[in-house]
Amino acid sequence: MNKDENLIRKLLALNDERSKEFARLELERKCWTDIRPTKIIVFECMDGRVNFPLSVGLPFGIVSSFRSMGGIFDLGIPYFAKTLNTIVRKSLAEGRDGLLIVTYHFSKGDKHNGCKGHNYDTDSAKLSAEKFCAELKEVFAKGKVYPIVLGIETDEDRFIVESSFLEKLPKTVRKDLDYLLSENVKRANKLIRTEKEKQHGENIVAVGTGFDWFHSYNQSLIIGPWHYDLNASVVTAANIVLFNLKEKRISESDGLFLLCGAVPSGSSAIELSFAKKEAKALSGHCVKILETSVPEIIPHLHVLAGITNPKTRKFLPVL
Repeated sequence: MNKDENLIRKLLALNDERSKEFARLELERKCWTDIRPTKIIVFECMDGRVNFPLSVGLPFGIVSSFRSMGGIFDLGIPYFAKTLNTIVRKSLAEGRDGLLIVTYHFSKGDKHNGCKGHNYDTDSAKLSAEKFCAELKEVFAKGKVYPIVLGIETDEDRFIVESSFLEKLPKTVRKDLDYLLSENVKRANKLIRTEKEKQHGENIVAVGTGFDWFHSYNQSLIIGPWHYDLNASVVTAANIVLFNLKEKRISESDGLFLLCGAVPSGSSAIELSFAKKEAKALSGHCVKILETSVPEIIPHLHVLAGITNPKTRKFLPVL
């Protein structure tokens, strides 16, 4: 077995472990939904140090997360709007209110450990989150859907929410959010991150959908297909993992990965075929971006495309 095959097998073995974990936690997810019915949808940066479910101790699969560079989203993008609307409508049909959490992040210790997508400018990141939150409020004004802005200080993994957002929430939604905030406080109070852990340490650039099985900190930069132009996001993420390698934040034996994926809309042969085509096309597009804009990464890069089964989180490579 060559080095490339061994690294890919290790990655697929990790997915296998996470898929089994997802199955084990089925009852826990059901109990959570029964007790706390609010549907949580989070908008996050691609940054691997930001992971809302881990910050509050939730098993993956409860929170629906959208990721992009800088946590920047555009409701005018049809695919993004359709995907978000589908999740919201399904939740409302189940009688569940929706809590849409728009995040921004920063580092109190070193601004350069903050959000590269906003040039390490916390004010810019916060203003962007507030603008998007206002757009969500406008779109969902007539539904039981409540957008708020939440800051994440990544040195301590601590949440910041302005009281003005909390005051406007219905009691049931506020109760569920209060629980999440209290769990974050407990975890943040116990967390002690080293200087190395406060910095980027990812070795994977994941582009597409179906990547919540990367349920760990600082392992992957996840870029959702929520923009017309992915170039800037893919280039930025590639430069981050390449820098991590050069600075020995990760070892050569870990490998650098470009992982491109899609989630089938159903289980039929046609739907699976479409998803496979999407993943392969996305992979080819991203490789071309990197060959042109970050050619230095190519000798170190392992490329894998695949589809994720939404019911099992099992990742199936596409050849």
